[in-house]
Amino acid sequence: MRKCFEFRAPSALAAFAAVGTYAGAALLAVLAFAGVARAEESTPDVAAAPGDLTTRVVPVEALLADPARLVDWVSTRHPDVLAANARVVQAEAAVGQSRVIPNPSLQGGVGGLTVGNRNPRTIPYGDTINWSVGLSETIELGKRGPRARAAELRREASRAGARGVLADRLADARDAMARVVYLMERHRVFDERLRSSRNVAALERVRLEHGDISGIDQDRLELDVTTVVRAAADNEADLEAARAECATLLVGVCDIGAATMSSIDVAVPVQDAYAGLESIVRARPDVQEARLTSSAAKTDAVLFRRQSIPDPTVGVQYTHDYLTYAGNEPNTFGATVAIPLPFFDHGQHLARQAEGVAAEYGYAARALETRALVDARSLLARRNVLQQKLATLTTDAIPRADSVLKSSDEAYHRGQLSLTDLLLVRREHASLLLDALDTRYDLFTVRNTLYRTLSLGVPKAPTNNGER
Repeated sequence: MRKCFEFRAPSALAAFAAVGTYAGAALLAVLAFAGVARAEESTPDVAAAPGDLTTRVVPVEALLADPARLVDWVSTRHPDVLAANARVVQAEAAVGQSRVIPNPSLQGGVGGLTVGNRNPRTIPYGDTINWSVGLSETIELGKRGPRARAAELRREASRAGARGVLADRLADARDAMARVVYLMERHRVFDERLRSSRNVAALERVRLEHGDISGIDQDRLELDVTTVVRAAADNEADLEAARAECATLLVGVCDIGAATMSSIDVAVPVQDAYAGLESIVRARPDVQEARLTSSAAKTDAVLFRRQSIPDPTVGVQYTHDYLTYAGNEPNTFGATVAIPLPFFDHGQHLARQAEGVAAEYGYAARALETRALVDARSLLARRNVLQQKLATLTTDAIPRADSVLKSSDEAYHRGQLSLTDLLLVRREHASLLLDALDTRYDLFTVRNTLYRTLSLGVPKAPTNNGER
């Protein structure tokens, strides 16, 4: 009787554990280790932090003269551009993920564990159980293509967005460098005017000591010097702020070298007219980004509507049964198919949401295009006005002011002109010089803004839309 009730479960459970659980656990461990290893190998290193701003010198003159070098400088150093490029890397990874086949599932189970009396009672506990090992896989129907296409469109949108960020930062960098050069030119004008005013005041002070001029005239000369000093101090404060802004945008100390206003004039050449301005505006990175995002959302809507197509899960299973007393087969194979029934949730609301997102970005692209077209035409018209004004200043007003200043100085020293009239002539001459500088800088600003508006000077998008 004792032998009839011998407990034989340990041998059976050991067999199940050895063949089923241990094998499955070992396989899962190997797969997990391989996945972690691949993840560690593919994880990019974090970019090193930029160097100290006080040690890197920004060659302003060279960058203004060479657009390609400026593009390379900004692309490899500005944090905003680097962040945009990192988003492109994320979008490229999303494209790869969208094409990954779903992982299979490994199942294991044990059954036939009796509770209470056995039938017949003489059967050992271990001979009533069975264990099984199975493998199942979900087969996607009609979803892989739209999901991959949407990811590809978002990748292209990220690339367009990165180009837009680069265009903005290039315009910011050009403006920052040009402003430093412009304020340095104003600094030279103020220095020259201050030196001249102090020389005149020093010479007239000698005449004052001899009684040739009145004290009021000398006070006027000293006041004129003070006025120039205050204007030069304001310009110096603006110059320091411009240098700080340039250092931030260019990631280094901005050294203008021998750069002059002529360097600014040739930094952003603009055509007299642009044929097909509408097509240039449509090619703007932000417009392209919005349109690509809209297309991606439309593809998402297709993907969500296809959730009404059920994805079957097929599987195979091996079963080992110890209950051979009852005529059961000890080793059997089976197949399973599971089909979800999309009665309630078949992506209808997600599809409507995606269609709304597509409409939103479509309208946004249209608004961007309209605004940019109006801005571009306005900038071209303003450029023409500034060019005419600058031509008038440089070819007529300033040469005439030089002649008037020279003859006024001579007339004053001969006693034919009052000091008040001389000071007015000198101030008008300095005002014309500063006005010419301001006009040249304004003209550059208009051209640079036009570059930003039309995204000129930015490398074109790659024609190949496939993965790199």
